[in-house]
Amino acid sequence: MNKKWSRMAAACIAVATIGMGPALANGQKEYPSETINFIVHAAAGGGSDSMARQLANVMQKNLGVPVVCDNKVGASGSIAMKYVSKSKPDGYTIGTAPCELSMVNALGYADIKPDDVELLGCAQTWASCLTVPADAPYNTFQEFIDFCKANPGKVIVGNSGTGSI
Repeated sequence: MNKKWSRMAAACIAVATIGMGPALANGQKEYPSETINFIVHAAAGGGSDSMARQLANVMQKNLGVPVVCDNKVGASGSIAMKYVSKSKPDGYTIGTAPCELSMVNALGYADIKPDDVELLGCAQTWASCLTVPADAPYNTFQEFIDFCKANPGKVIVGNSGTGSI
């Protein structure tokens, strides 16, 4: 296993063990002793899902228990994060958190905020970009903004949906 995946697996293992101290101190089974449910905020097949499945495979090999991905999509990741936040904090339900978690509450789209979950690490980052036709009448971001202001309703923007980046 390369160093990059070792670090990512370590981060997920840390996520999986949150809340286990009191349980182990009370004589419960050694952790982990059962399937870990890895809640994925995105649909199967995309970048976030692929990252989660790769992490789940690494965790499964290192922990010796099944790590099963469960895609709970919708509401810019809020459905998955709400599910994780309401789960028993025993290390057997973990999840991915999209960057939208930082804004969906402020936008009024969902009743969840970063403080509702324990964020322990970053396993992936995506560069954001703006793409335009080659023959567009602007060459810089500022020229694009100026064009939009001067031409309301003439620019069509595509993104991942309401509440997403």
